[in-house]
Amino acid sequence: MGSIYAKKTDLKLEVIVVDNNSVDGSVQLIKSKFPQVKCIANTENVGFSKANNQAMGIALGKYQLILNPDTVLEQNTLPLCFEYMEQNPTAGALGVRMIDGNGTFLPESKRGLPTPAVAFYKMALLNKLFPKSQTFGRYHAGYLAEDEINEVDVLSGAFMFIRTAVLDKIGFFDETYFMYGEDIDLSYRITKAGYNNIYFPKSTIIHYKGESTKRKTVNYVRTFYNAMIIFAQTHYTGTNQKWMVYFLQFAIWARAGVALIQRLLEKVWAPLLDIVVLYSGFYFLAKYWEVYNRFVQYYSDEYYFGHLPLYVILLLIIVKLSGGYSFPYKLYRSQRGIILGSLILIAIYGLLPKDMQFSRAIVLLGSLWSLIGISISRYLINYFKTGAWEFNPEKNQRIAIMAQESEYNRVVQLFEKVGKEGKVIGNISPDHNKEGDLLGSAEQLKDIISIYRINELIFCAKDLPSEKIIKWMSDLSNEDIKYKIVPAESEFIVGSHSKNAQGELFSIDIQMLIGKEENRLKKRLLDFLFGLLLLILLPLSLIKPKKIGTKIANAFALIWGSKTLISYVPAPDIKKLPPLKQGLLFPASKVNASSNSATINRVNFLYAKDYTPGIDLELFIKNLKKLTY
Repeated sequence: MGSIYAKKTDLKLEVIVVDNNSVDGSVQLIKSKFPQVKCIANTENVGFSKANNQAMGIALGKYQLILNPDTVLEQNTLPLCFEYMEQNPTAGALGVRMIDGNGTFLPESKRGLPTPAVAFYKMALLNKLFPKSQTFGRYHAGYLAEDEINEVDVLSGAFMFIRTAVLDKIGFFDETYFMYGEDIDLSYRITKAGYNNIYFPKSTIIHYKGESTKRKTVNYVRTFYNAMIIFAQTHYTGTNQKWMVYFLQFAIWARAGVALIQRLLEKVWAPLLDIVVLYSGFYFLAKYWEVYNRFVQYYSDEYYFGHLPLYVILLLIIVKLSGGYSFPYKLYRSQRGIILGSLILIAIYGLLPKDMQFSRAIVLLGSLWSLIGISISRYLINYFKTGAWEFNPEKNQRIAIMAQESEYNRVVQLFEKVGKEGKVIGNISPDHNKEGDLLGSAEQLKDIISIYRINELIFCAKDLPSEKIIKWMSDLSNEDIKYKIVPAESEFIVGSHSKNAQGELFSIDIQMLIGKEENRLKKRLLDFLFGLLLLILLPLSLIKPKKIGTKIANAFALIWGSKTLISYVPAPDIKKLPPLKQGLLFPASKVNASSNSATINRVNFLYAKDYTPGIDLELFIKNLKKLTY
């Protein structure tokens, strides 16, 4: 939003924002920061097409710009687009050159029509093997130069600058499309009406592409290819339509199968590696104990293939509940799970009949090995997953900030306030100034990054025009470096590498993990175990018997499921989040119902979005004294 209003122009702008029932406070933020913007706040997610149609239906301008919220414009983007359209009356719509948060060109800036042949070439990956071919590379129009103005078949819905007279003639987005495909359909109808779609690289924008992580999901595959089926049924006839639909239906099953296998492998390969590492340790310890301990008889197959696997499974169940398989991996979660699991294993072992207690030494030594083995396993998993040995690469970030002195100091204070990981190496002057405590000036940017080993560069929008930021990102796109932008007068940092953590904001179509069925089952199981544990620890409450009746009632409430251990801080906006029972504790210990409403909403939002059983376990341990004493 800030980039739209960044430069004063003679253009009269009317900005309309449609919010599809978000829960991250977007509407309130826009109303407070940009009171001139018209906001349409939907009470449900009505989809991309219908939401944009709501805005286009009340827009008054000669041109209309469809713009994704995860974009940053250059200051001259709108004037340049307006000027081109004014000079080219046959241009019905225009799209610009787009780069992602790494500064890499996005090929979907210009696309070809998904004919049966083009769709086949894409499915067969021929478009990737021969991207410049006019035959195989038509999907992303790779044969057209990235920096030349050209007519194209399809423009991206992330940025479509459209002539209103054309929309009056052909209509708005087809609301049959909920998500994906609507931009293809509209682009096609524009060309059928006798107008051109123009790829216009004289301006570049950043498109952070928050959807990329979901492209392996079955839901994405089904939604995307069903959109293509709708397009084929609407615009093709006869044999072309028939074969296109057959091909796309086959593609749905094929790609969905691949997506399922990929997601299954992603879920199980880490536990499988842990099983191999832990079981191998128990197995060879038992074999060693057989050979070198003269008091031990040889262990039976029942012990090796019955008891030892059960030990490992129990340990890994506790690791799972402790968040040991939640990404990004944290070593302490896995180690915490092994320690807690070992204590439970030893306790259960002591309750077994004597004829089932094969060796207490193996249990103890195996638990010790499990702590070592899970650490080795987690380092290997983390390396193959992220390409780095460290579990928190943010701690090793070497950060440079490009800003004037006052804004640099403000951002550094913001980092301290929110506890951002990484080391701020220093400031880069956005102009030719080389006086003061500076790393250097903008013209020395490449040398500064090399000499100081900078791996994160933060641009302050208050002191830098967006076109310069975009140019630097494009020029440095081959460097191994992350980029973020601090909007003027903002307490948020925007960037595609960030997660929705306090102080960093990048959120597209957020998935609430607390709403996933598997997580709700885990939470219920944890509440049951917490309730049992509170009853076992009840004698501790006799030390300070105040409200002991309430503590007993809370323990049984957790067991029966009428309460949950952790729940949202009471607030009106929790109605937009997946429902939870009344909780004994809140997600943040220092937050309560009387806290600032924005803080409450953000705490609740982050808990719902990023939920793992490890969060509940960690909060239970931290508040154990409060729950028992």
